[in-house]
Amino acid sequence: MRKSQGQIALHIAIWGTLFSFPLLFSGGEPEEMMSFIRRTWPPLVLSLGIFYLNYFYLIEKFLFTRRFLPFVAINLSLLIFYIYTTDLMWEWMVSNFPMDGRRFKNKGGNLALSTMYRSLYSLFLNVGGSIAIKVTGTWFRSEDQRKFLENERLKSELSNLRYQLQPHFFFNTLNNIYSLVDISPVRAKDALHGLSKLMRYLLYETPGETASFAREIDFLQSYIRLMQMRLPEHVELSYAFPQVPEGMQLPPLLFVSLVENAFKHGVSGRQPSRIRFDMKLEGQKLHFVTENTLLPRNQEDLSESGIGLENLKKRLELLYPGRYRFFAGPTGELFRCELEIEL
Repeated sequence: MRKSQGQIALHIAIWGTLFSFPLLFSGGEPEEMMSFIRRTWPPLVLSLGIFYLNYFYLIEKFLFTRRFLPFVAINLSLLIFYIYTTDLMWEWMVSNFPMDGRRFKNKGGNLALSTMYRSLYSLFLNVGGSIAIKVTGTWFRSEDQRKFLENERLKSELSNLRYQLQPHFFFNTLNNIYSLVDISPVRAKDALHGLSKLMRYLLYETPGETASFAREIDFLQSYIRLMQMRLPEHVELSYAFPQVPEGMQLPPLLFVSLVENAFKHGVSGRQPSRIRFDMKLEGQKLHFVTENTLLPRNQEDLSESGIGLENLKKRLELLYPGRYRFFAGPTGELFRCELEIEL
C-alpha cells in the first residue's frame, strides 16, 4: 500500500513539475504565462496520454507478451496522430495568436520539420520512460514476491524439521523409560510423569517461530533430570545454564538434539563415563558445549547421519546463515559438540 502511494505521488510530482513550467519561466506576466501555456500544455497533454496508454495497457498487453510488432505499430500510429495534432495546433496558434507564432519562428525555422523533431523526441521520451518505469516496478514486485515465497518456503521447511524432531525425541525418551520399568517401576512412573510435562511444553508452548529462552532452558534441565534417572552410578553428569533476560526469545527446540545425542551415545553400562553440558550467554553471543565419553560404538554411530545432528545443522543454516559456528566430532577421549550463535 505504501509503495503504491509513493508511486502515485512520484507520478504527480513529475507531471506537476512539467505543467508548472509556465509559472516558473513566464516571469509572472499574465500574457507571457498564457502564451507559454498555449505553447506547452497541449503537447504535454498528448504526451501524458501516450505515456499512460503505454504504461497501463500497451506494455503489459504487447511488450510483456513478446508481441513486439503490434506494439511498434500502435506507437507509430500514435506518433502520426501526435504529429498531425501538434501541426494543427501550431497552425491554429499562428492564425489566432500571431505573437506566439512570431516567437516560434524566431526560435526555429521550418514549422513542420520542428514539429516532427519535437514529436519524435516526445514519443521516444514517453514510450521509453513508461517502459523503464513499468519494467522497474514489475521487477520490484517480482522480487518482493520471490522473497515472500522464499520466506514461506523456509518457514515450511523449518516447521517440517521441528515436527520431525518431536516424534524422534518422544520415541527415544520412551525407550529410555522402558529400560527403567524392570529396574525400578517407581522411577519409571516418575519418568513418565516428567515426560508428560515435557510433551505438554512441546505441544502447547512451541507452536510459533520463537519461544521463551528461559522456558527452553527449563525444558532442557527437566529433560536432563529425566535422563539422569536411568544413569548408572559410574556415569558422571554435570551441567550449567545461564540466567537469561526476561522476554528473550529464540527458535524452540534448538539444543535438545545435542543433549539427547550425549545421553544416547555417552553412557556405558560398565565402564566409567562422563557427560557435560555448558551453556554461556555473553551479550548477543550464545555458546553451548556438550561433551560425552567417546565409547567404541560411537566411531560408527556418531557419523551425523542420524536425524538429530543433521536436523540441527539444517535448522541452523536456515535460521542463522553466516551467524553460527558448529563443530561435532571426537576430541581425545571425548565426543564434543560446540555451537556458537550470534543472536
